[in-house]
Amino acid sequence: MKLENENIEHPQKPQLNIGAVSHSCICCGKEIKKLDGLPKDRDWEGMWDGGIVERICAGYGSLLDGDMYVIAICDDCVKLKQLKYVGNYMFPDNCG
Repeated sequence: MKLENENIEHPQKPQLNIGAVSHSCICCGKEIKKLDGLPKDRDWEGMWDGGIVERICAGYGSLLDGDMYVIAICDDCVKLKQLKYVGNYMFPDNCG
């Protein structure tokens, strides 16, 4: 039996770039630089100059269910794209 999504090409799994110190904004391509040196093998963690860099996971229902990606978006594009603000991690009681 052939599954419906069997012919879908999944992106190749990238090797971790141990020397990575920046990511490009997914919207405009602006460089978002890492402010701290650690951890280099988990290049979505840490402090970032000028944007947000996080690991995201595709959930159930997505054709990429279970896959994880690193996404970066600069501060300007967060404001421009009007992303939904849900709170501040320093004040979790105020999060939506």
